[in-house]
Amino acid sequence: MLPDIIQLAEKNQLVFAPRQTGKEVRCKCPFCRSDEGRKDKYFLSINPQKQVFKCWFCHESGGVCRLEALLTGVPESQVIDKYKTRSITERRLYHPAEKLTARQLAQIGFVSKTPLFLLKQRDRGYYQRTCQWIWQEWQEYIESQRYQAFRTYLVGVYSGKLQKAVAHIREQERKVGVELLRNVLRIYASPTWPAWAKEAQHFALELCRSTITPPLPMNA
Repeated sequence: MLPDIIQLAEKNQLVFAPRQTGKEVRCKCPFCRSDEGRKDKYFLSINPQKQVFKCWFCHESGGVCRLEALLTGVPESQVIDKYKTRSITERRLYHPAEKLTARQLAQIGFVSKTPLFLLKQRDRGYYQRTCQWIWQEWQEYIESQRYQAFRTYLVGVYSGKLQKAVAHIREQERKVGVELLRNVLRIYASPTWPAWAKEAQHFALELCRSTITPPLPMNA
């Protein structure tokens, strides 16, 4: 498996712009060095999603293997062979918070102009604390989304608007980037419901002002 292109750039001590905007990460170009000594110029752009790089001055470009070959002086064919034979146990592990998208981070109130990889570069202790906080907030947020999805499903059942409720849950899935409907259906079909599910049922019944109470699970 190929390494993350940002991690490769960090390892080879590329100089990153202190403030990053947009989807691409800006660095000083180590090939043409045309931005060397120029404070606000960073000609090398790295796209972490596409795993590619390009210098907008000298036009050197390519993928992860090409970048490593240029930075280390090793032929690109050898770099490719190295990653083909690398064991899975040699891969570097990342904190799961780093896998969250900018949109997901924004949903839990984490909006920062400094990417997590730059925090790690500047202060590893602060980076670890930040990642732990982000991951805890994200887990709590997902639990709240699952509760709301279950409640929405019950409202759809009791009001006769199940199709509309399912569509709303699927839309929320796209926004959050986490599967919700399957978990809802699993809990709904279970012979016993957890306390939070019964609470959601009570809310749904009150909202719909139902006069006929549907059968509760056997443990109710």
